[in-house]
Amino acid sequence: RSRPACSARPDWAWRELALFTDLLLMAAVIGLGQRDGTRQLLRVAALAFCFYGVLEVLLINTGMLQGLPAPHMDFALGYDNPRFFNHVATVAMPLCLTAALTDEARWCRWLAWVGVVLGISLTLYTGGRAVLLADTVAMLLVLVLKPSAATPWSWAALKAALSGTAVFLLQFWVLPKALSLPAWSDWGGRIGDEGSVTSRWVLWRLALEGWELSPWLGMGPMHFAHHPNVDAAHPHNIFVQMLSEWGLIAFVIACSALVVGWIAIVRRLRHPGVCSHADRLRGLGLWATLTAALVDGCFSGNLVMPVSQVWIAAAAGALWCWWRHTGAAEAVQDDSQLQFIQRSWLLNSA
Repeated sequence: RSRPACSARPDWAWRELALFTDLLLMAAVIGLGQRDGTRQLLRVAALAFCFYGVLEVLLINTGMLQGLPAPHMDFALGYDNPRFFNHVATVAMPLCLTAALTDEARWCRWLAWVGVVLGISLTLYTGGRAVLLADTVAMLLVLVLKPSAATPWSWAALKAALSGTAVFLLQFWVLPKALSLPAWSDWGGRIGDEGSVTSRWVLWRLALEGWELSPWLGMGPMHFAHHPNVDAAHPHNIFVQMLSEWGLIAFVIACSALVVGWIAIVRRLRHPGVCSHADRLRGLGLWATLTAALVDGCFSGNLVMPVSQVWIAAAAGALWCWWRHTGAAEAVQDDSQLQFIQRSWLLNSA
């Protein structure tokens, strides 16, 4: 029998299985779309994140003008915890940066740029360590993967980081002091907070102990939360969580598929064929987005939280769409070259 049916709470296990199936179907629908789908998704992501960032800044400044300091834990509209916003920011900021570099419409490029700058400033305000680590690692890997094509993307990322830092200092330090309000930042506490690092080791150990009880099929999807602990309802590491909850068989299958897909994408990025410069940047940006999501997933719950799950699935679908259509363009080029060789051979024979 399957592990969901044998788990302690089969209803919740089947729900989790259905959720990930839906996310895969969502990515597949986007991936099987038209060539323009990648550009449209980048545009929608940039507009959505820009709107959210502007709304947050407007609300924070409205409160400050009335003598209220900028909120901390309750600032993220629509999220119970600012960490859930951080999960989305990991994915949204590279998407915004890619849209700012590749979209044909000037207004969209500007809005995307505003989105990524405000996203960096809000991430700095909330002390999103895993976000900054994940996006930095992704940017460095892009440079290693394709130095020549990645130069515009990397320069834009550096300018966005400097601009976002300047906005952070102005919004959350200079302006509060000018209004005689307390200026607050979470970075001092976050850097010195060893408790969150220690708790992650505890969570990972608990997950591995649960896996040892059922190594092949796991304890059941979503069942780490079935055994309460004082730290968290998930291990803050998607790989450890999958091994513990889904078992070794599913873990090996999923990781193998991930590695095969990553190798195919990397080969295409290194040898993109007849892609335009904008298409190359889109491919690099989408690859960097998912790379950042995986790095973040090693330290957080971005792949088990609903909103960030949707953003990651959409980005995965867009990358697959890019891979399909760049492959089609490469095949057209190969056919054209073959036809040219055949025509030349016939003419020489005649």
